[in-house]
Amino acid sequence: MVSGAIPKLIAVTGGKGGVGKSHVALNFSLALVELGQKVCLIDADLGLANLDLLLGVKPLFHLGHVFSGQKTVEEILLEGPKGLCWIPGSSGFKQLARLPEEDLQFLIQQAEKLTHRFDLVVFDTAAGISPDVLMLLHASQKIIVVLTPEPTSITDSYALIKTLKIENTESNLCLLLNQCRHEDEGRKVALRVQRICAHFLGMTPELLGILTQDDKVQLATRKQKAFLELYPDSTVSKQIRSIAQRWKQKNGKPMDPFFDNLKNFVS
Repeated sequence: MVSGAIPKLIAVTGGKGGVGKSHVALNFSLALVELGQKVCLIDADLGLANLDLLLGVKPLFHLGHVFSGQKTVEEILLEGPKGLCWIPGSSGFKQLARLPEEDLQFLIQQAEKLTHRFDLVVFDTAAGISPDVLMLLHASQKIIVVLTPEPTSITDSYALIKTLKIENTESNLCLLLNQCRHEDEGRKVALRVQRICAHFLGMTPELLGILTQDDKVQLATRKQKAFLELYPDSTVSKQIRSIAQRWKQKNGKPMDPFFDNLKNFVS
């Protein structure tokens, strides 16, 4: 990624499963749509996709049909809540869990093409450090690592960051703490991870934000809706909006020079 360039292809990932990665990817994307961004979310947890469950949708076609040549990416593109566009993955197909490299390259190429239509294209990847996941992360211009205060999550997240460091993919990495009892707990865990990374890896991942425990997340899951859509005034919804706002301020597309100059002229 060119220094100073606006990231348009990002990945939401995690060192281990069960950290709420897909919840984060979905609601973060929705929060950006609320801010006027055009976002396409790709369910890239190949073989164990679950965005369709979180959205309460049973898509007729998914990425498996694209890899088999039956459909194009544009033909399986769906519109979700608030105008979010998303691409369904597939669940329970063992062959998709171990895609050949050429198929993964094809998916990355298709995602890069989508960046011409969208302000942001988001991979919701599988967790861990499998070759498939690392390939998607390497192709992304920004990587959001979702972790919780649980020791196993911290350990696995560090293993992921260390692997990315070895592959020189860590420079555009940030942390998002999820399922924290309170924000102070999230800040302490983030500081701990940052210190460990600084000491052993010579790099310090930035903290993107903190999400605290909120029963509205599980309630929304049971109702198969995004918590931002179903409970817009909940604590966790306000937190994800704040994270999206900071992201847009730092990484969003700049104002069109014509309108910027017009604004100055009028004022």
